[in-house]
Amino acid sequence: MELFDSTIAIVGAVQGFFISFILLSKKNNRVSNIFLSLFLILLSVGMVFRYISLLDLNLELETFRKIIGPFIVAFPSIIGPLVFLYVKSILSKINSFNRKDLIHFAPALLIILLPFFIGFFFNLKSNSSSHIHNHFKIKFLIMLGFSFLTGFFYTIYSIIKLRKHEKHVEEYFSDKEKMTVSWIKNLLSIVVFLFIIWNSVFWINLFLFEAKRPPILIPIAIRIILVFLIFLISYYALKQPEIFDETISMEKELLNENGDLVEKEDTKSKYEKHNLDEKTKIKYLENLNRYMVEEKPYFDESLTIKNLANGLNISTHHLSILINSEFNQNFYNFINSFRVDEVKNQLVSEANSNKTILEIAYSVGFNSKSTFNTFFKKFTGKTPTEYKRTLI
Repeated sequence: MELFDSTIAIVGAVQGFFISFILLSKKNNRVSNIFLSLFLILLSVGMVFRYISLLDLNLELETFRKIIGPFIVAFPSIIGPLVFLYVKSILSKINSFNRKDLIHFAPALLIILLPFFIGFFFNLKSNSSSHIHNHFKIKFLIMLGFSFLTGFFYTIYSIIKLRKHEKHVEEYFSDKEKMTVSWIKNLLSIVVFLFIIWNSVFWINLFLFEAKRPPILIPIAIRIILVFLIFLISYYALKQPEIFDETISMEKELLNENGDLVEKEDTKSKYEKHNLDEKTKIKYLENLNRYMVEEKPYFDESLTIKNLANGLNISTHHLSILINSEFNQNFYNFINSFRVDEVKNQLVSEANSNKTILEIAYSVGFNSKSTFNTFFKKFTGKTPTEYKRTLI
């Protein structure tokens, strides 16, 4: 069993190091690839630690106490910031490393260095008294708890940042498929799952088995899960990052000079700031309605608010104000509502009797079956098929 365990550890480590090397050699998304590579390297190092410990069972406990222990405990507090910086660099299109970001690793540095100063990884001997053992356990739990809390905090913060980004995308783009962040969602799901597994194992080992070695199947199962997670990360990392290059120019509209998403102002402050009076607003509204009906700009599947604003010869800010205040929608919903109406109109046309619903949907600007079905159900209360039956 230990041979199988060590083999799994080596497979996971080699895979992680290999993918990290490939990512670091890529020219695109350089900074974000560095953060993702460090994340994979960290998981691989954990696998290497496990393999080394299996070479000599007497070395395992001693090494853990003296050297490896603090680093293992600090892993969650390193992974969390790495994932956060990766998400931030991808969403903000950061092309250079900011030294200020090193502050995010201060908790991990504290966790690593503090045990060497207070010596609690050194003072515990195999014949320690129950009092010393309990004293060590309390300190260990404090450090471990702090590490996991740090990792969870940064992961949750990354999720919040991602959701915020998605909301802003809907203010500026009519097609979210090309602004895909599914890879980041998958990564964050993997990290959350990793934290749950990791946390569970520590608590089980600490309280259920205490000083005894846990059943060999437990670490083997964890190693298999980690190898699978490294495989998933590697697969998406190699497949997905290039997608973001297609949207660099468009995403810049969402960013301020610091590379962060611009906060959405409330409608009233927007009117005051951009001097959009009632008379101008009515004029813009009439032009917008006429343009949408006559020119049908929503046929362009990659339509952005900037494209539409240029067609209307008004500013992007004013158009955003108009759509938010007068239609109570963001740009994404606004454009797709017109696409749904167009599909409904074309379904009753004899000229389209030989076309499928999906063919019509694609012809009016939808580029995804799932997006079309979602919006059609949202605006009509029926699925496309159900709606078509009502026309017979």
